[in-house]
Amino acid sequence: MNKEEWIDFPGYYHNFACGFAFADGHSEVHKWKDGRTLITQSAGRVSCPGSVDYWWVHDRTSEKP
Repeated sequence: MNKEEWIDFPGYYHNFACGFAFADGHSEVHKWKDGRTLITQSAGRVSCPGSVDYWWVHDRTSEKP
């Protein structure tokens, strides 16, 4: 069962966006759309059911968030 929750929050320092580099040599920039992703202080685990940002990361990474 997949719990939709952030444990380690992604960066937001570039106009609320973050770059991802992948082993195959390509990279992608994603601008965060869900306000729950924009937590600026460590908050531990934060539930985020239905977050488009969570699923964007989930679908592109092998180590699931």
